[in-house]
Amino acid sequence: IYNPAMTAVDLGDASLSESTIPAVQLKTVSGDASVEGVSGRTLLLSTVSGEATADKTSFDDSTTVESTSGDVVCRPRGPLALGTLSLSTVSGDIELSLPAKTHASLDVKTQSGELSGKIGDESFSDSNAAQRTVGSGPGAAITASSVSGDVAIAQE
Repeated sequence: IYNPAMTAVDLGDASLSESTIPAVQLKTVSGDASVEGVSGRTLLLSTVSGEATADKTSFDDSTTVESTSGDVVCRPRGPLALGTLSLSTVSGDIELSLPAKTHASLDVKTQSGELSGKIGDESFSDSNAAQRTVGSGPGAAITASSVSGDVAIAQE
């Protein structure tokens, strides 16, 4: 039987740390949602009103970090080469720190915020959208989208 770790919290913060779990779903309505040092196959980290943070995580198949009204922060552990990474917020900023030796296609957009990044030796500051190849690509498929907020991408 396949049992994902699932936590749903209406009010308050929810977090999970230092675990290896095949599938993680961590959702809040009004509060921060965070995972740190967690690995597995899939991650869904979601909050309606609060910050969503995935720090030092490693998921093989898919990682989704989202907030309706709050910032999204993602710092994967180890290089990305497979799977999907999706970051989104309606009203908030996105910060993505990519590990060195990541191989990926990157699709980033914001409707009314600033977009900035540094991948290897290349710095970029595009108005609303950017597509980049990270490493030798295509590898992992990374998307980051904010309707009303800044998007910042950096690679170690």
